[in-house]
Order: sequence, then structure tokens, then C-alpha cells
Amino acid sequence: MERAYQQEAEERELLEFNVTQHEPFKETFSVELTTATNLMYLMDKVFGSVFNDFHKSQIVPIVNMTSGTGYELNLLFRSKANAVEDVDGEGKVSAFVPRMEAEAPTSRNTMFSTLKKVGTASKTINQFMISQPACELLRTLFMDNWTLRDQKFIADPNAKRYCNLGLIGERTVQENLGYMNNNNVTVIENIVMHIDVNKVLQMIKGDKDENGERLFYQIRPVMDVYANVQNPSGMIPIRSETVIEILRLNGDKFEEVKASVGATQKNEEIVSQIRNLRY
Repeated sequence: MERAYQQEAEERELLEFNVTQHEPFKETFSVELTTATNLMYLMDKVFGSVFNDFHKSQIVPIVNMTSGTGYELNLLFRSKANAVEDVDGEGKVSAFVPRMEAEAPTSRNTMFSTLKKVGTASKTINQFMISQPACELLRTLFMDNWTLRDQKFIADPNAKRYCNLGLIGERTVQENLGYMNNNNVTVIENIVMHIDVNKVLQMIKGDKDENGERLFYQIRPVMDVYANVQNPSGMIPIRSETVIEILRLNGDKFEEVKASVGATQKNEEIVSQIRNLRY
């Protein structure tokens, strides 16, 4: 009798939950891990395919008193003396063209009002001005706080507006083009500043999902990677890479979350179908 009871207990299946219809997972955020190098490569690939004088992009940290540390993007251009505002044979345009004196802005609108050749006193180098095609192509990519005071900036972009808002600049850099230490040349770099890297990602990776819902992006650093480098004092760590997190936010679902926590006035009462409870 005891043996039969034990056999029955061993054969009995234990109770388990069996959910036949799963509740959908309403994704609000998704994350892509990348590196600063890969992110800059992506930016360079996009802008280099549009502008024939594009040199490289730079990601610049900025500190905001309310939202903490963020990032903006600077675009560096190495302009050509014979650049024109026409599409070239590869379908690209020049972001900067030589500036006529009559069109010269005031000195406060450029990083350096006078550019000088190395070893030559007070000799002005030709300066450049942003082209009209570049004005139009870049107009929607700036950080809002830099363009809001000009309400017509997006509808009617031109070089003067870019200067007045402090969005472009000019500088000289020294480069060694050979193996000799004294083989330095002066290179003019034109800069488009205060580009919103999150808006660029929205342009590249898409602003809507397959259901037509709005998508927004934000980058934030995760960790720095260091490499040990030998010097006369021994091995020292040098930062070699930064791991970056690209956060993608579903704007429409985020609005639903805000409503459910009472962040907006659209929250609705939820009534239980099982018990007489209201949520």
C-alpha cells in the first residue's frame, strides 16, 4: 500500500502557469553600443558623400546646467581656392567658396578675422564663406538653442544668417606633409559648429519606425578604453577609445508612459476585469 502511494506521488505532475497568449512588450527605448571612432566614421561617410571639401567631423562635449553633459558636432572643411556653388562631376557640392570682399562679414563673426602665412608678416590669405547649397542642406541640423532667435533661419537660410548666429568659423592649422620636421604648411579650415549629433542620427537611422511612430536619438558615453604606452618613466595609460551608447526613443510610446504616470492630463482610469478594483 505504501509503495503504491509513493508511485502515485512520483507520477503526479506539479502545477505550473501556462500563459497561452503573451502580453506584448511595448518597447520604449532601444540601445545600440558603438565606439566614438565608429560614430565619427559614420558621420564622415554621410557628409563626405555630399560635400567635396569635407575633411572630418569632431564630437565636442558640452556642459548644460540643467541636463548635464551632452555633445555637439563640428564639421571641418578644407576649402579649395577655385570652389564654386555648382554640383561637380561626382554629384557633390562645396560647403565653402571664396568670399568676395563686398560680402565680407564683420570680424566678430569669424574665429580669426585675418589669417597669416607662416613667416610672412601681415599677409592676408583668401578667406571663404559658406555656400548657399550648404546653407540649405545643413539648416535643420543645428542645436535648437543656437537658431531659435532667428525665426526665419530654416525657411530662408543664407550665409549672413549663419554668421550672425555664430554657426561658422575659420581657422588655420599647421600640418607636416612630409618626413622633415620643418616641412610645415598652413592649412585653412572652415568650421560649421553646433550641429546636433542626435538630429544627424535621426536623419541617418530614420525618424519613424515600421508603424510610423516617431523616433528620437541620444548618445551618451559608457566607458573609456585605455592602452598602456611606454615612455621614459614607464608604462602610462592613454585613452584610446570611448564606448558610446546610442539610445533610441519611441516618441509616441513615451507619451503614453507620461500619461500613465500623470505627467500629462490624458491619463485614464483603469478598471480591473477580475475584481472590483480601480487603478
